[in-house]
Amino acid sequence: MVVLTLAYAITTILILCSNRRTNNLAKQQIELYKQQLEEEFSPYIIYAFKRNGDFLSFSIRNEGRGTAENTQVIINKINDLIEIIDKEEKTPLFDSFKNNLLFLKTKNFSVLPKQELNFCIGLFDTRLIKEFIKISPIQVAAMFTYKGKKKSLSAISIDLEILNNYTNDTDEANLILREISSSLGELNNNIKYTR
Repeated sequence: MVVLTLAYAITTILILCSNRRTNNLAKQQIELYKQQLEEEFSPYIIYAFKRNGDFLSFSIRNEGRGTAENTQVIINKINDLIEIIDKEEKTPLFDSFKNNLLFLKTKNFSVLPKQELNFCIGLFDTRLIKEFIKISPIQVAAMFTYKGKKKSLSAISIDLEILNNYTNDTDEANLILREISSSLGELNNNIKYTR
């Protein structure tokens, strides 16, 4: 009887040890799952200089599922960009370019999921863009808060020289449509109507 009780006690202790290990593994899996959920629902910020029609803009887009709060953009040559704009003639348009850069330099803002913010900072085919390209490449980084935690994005280098070679999507589409129209016109002229 003593041997049976001892065997029962040892088995119970082994079961408790096994349950404790299983419990620890379950806790680790839960923590991993929480981290995966946090990553899946956190903001994913993308930024770039791009051409919108005749305007150069700085674009910030949130591709994630969470809101990026207190977003701050850090552009290493922003003061140089502002100085270039200051050298231009004083017009409301150029003042708005300067104000957009000052906003990026001094303000924090929120970017909602799937939201894109565009800050117009210049006109194409002007001396302004040529001056911007001269100070290229530009280092850009960002910081934001998500659920009370500060996150920062690594700095990337953006070479504005690529904007010289950039063509507007609408221009390309119009060119293709003209080629198609011209081909259809030639085809129509070559068709012989028979009765």
